[in-house]
Amino acid sequence: MSAEQLHRHLDETRAFKHIVSALQVEEGAALSGGGKHHRIELICQRFSEKQIGLLLGVQIACANCGSPINPIRARNKKAGRAKRPGRLFVAVVCAQAQSVGCSKGKAATAAVARLAKAIRTAQQPSHTPAPPEPAPAPRRTDQGDMFSTAVRR
Repeated sequence: MSAEQLHRHLDETRAFKHIVSALQVEEGAALSGGGKHHRIELICQRFSEKQIGLLLGVQIACANCGSPINPIRARNKKAGRAKRPGRLFVAVVCAQAQSVGCSKGKAATAAVARLAKAIRTAQQPSHTPAPPEPAPAPRRTDQGDMFSTAVRR
């Protein structure tokens, strides 16, 4: 797939609707620009090894340079967060080994914040309005309230 054909954001891919309920967004320290650092992880327990392999192959464009990247990645086994089994992490820019600069810009910060918002929105229960309650039955005028045996609430 060429860079022109890549989706710009993970939430635009076909895979997103299948993984959104397993994505976890954690907010971290405040950034100098006023936003917050976001960490996005995919909780993998419900996915088969084959599905995980397919997810690791999903590609989007780097939010900074536009190069093809795999946004769903396994952690380095030596990293401290690697001790959390059954999790993959989600990135929006090139891997550090490929380009350190891509993760340091405003484009990366904005793309992560955008993805975190898309995840939260997709995870909210649908807000379909409840059907209106039926109107109360008309009161009979031949019986006064003081003679009613109904329990008042």
